[in-house]
Amino acid sequence: MATPMPTTGKLQSNPGEKSVDQKLYRSMIGSLLYLTATSGTVDYGLSYSMDTNNSLVAYSDADWSVCVEDRKSTSGGCFYVGQNLVAWHIKKHNSQSLSTCEAEYVAASTFFTQLLWMK
Repeated sequence: MATPMPTTGKLQSNPGEKSVDQKLYRSMIGSLLYLTATSGTVDYGLSYSMDTNNSLVAYSDADWSVCVEDRKSTSGGCFYVGQNLVAWHIKKHNSQSLSTCEAEYVAASTFFTQLLWMK
């Protein structure tokens, strides 16, 4: 499927909005997971090739100070074994970066740590 949300724009909270009922949200997600595991969608999922290439590759990127409220960056990326996607990760950084270069280094170090663990 195409990207489920816009790839442009800035993240920000909506202080005037009513907060989400966490119990209801978890109940709905649990119900959806149950339906996908027990209904006619059992044959749906990710397909993996039988490629003999077992190389582990990671791609990462960072978006510097994307959050308009606290100016924190986000990073994301994905991990492949051969041609098969095996993991992905998106995270808002814990601290502010002073430059786009620093945000990229934080993202790269996070993904390199995960890559070493997977290896």
